Amino acid sequence: MSKQSKTEQPSAKEALRLNWRAAKIWWELMPKALIYKAWGAFFEASAPYLSLWFSAQLLGEVAGACSDLVVLTEEDSGEEDTLSICQEIAEHVACPCRIEPNRGEAIRQAVLSCREPSVLLITGKGAETRQKRGLEYIDTPSDVDYVRAFLQEYDARRGR
Repeated sequence: MSKQSKTEQPSAKEALRLNWRAAKIWWELMPKALIYKAWGAFFEASAPYLSLWFSAQLLGEVAGACSDLVVLTEEDSGEEDTLSICQEIAEHVACPCRIEPNRGEAIRQAVLSCREPSVLLITGKGAETRQKRGLEYIDTPSDVDYVRAFLQEYDARRGR
């Protein structure tokens, strides 16, 4: 990769390659650490390119490649049916997979399903607080807010 200025962004493909590499390194170094990483900024910046090379098959295969569990949910599905999108991706996931249309509940299930310290990857919204449903944008908690709340619930259930 060429040297970039602070304002120049990598291509969507290069950003995914770098983030995937970082996730693999984290997994090798800290397989039992609970990590929250949202790629919201990457997905927001690369949205115009996603349809070119992000197919449901690729998303499903990547998600299931190194996972014990995948929880699929809404992420700005707009006028498309969230369940249909999730079902299409789920067909290609090679590990246990759940579909939960409510994003907050999906994140809750993912956090609370951890039985030991785990790597938890939540992609899509990051710090965004708006969700596109139909033709409207609605206010929602950010993924960061959801995770903070559900980590407190996780700790409380384990007496911490």
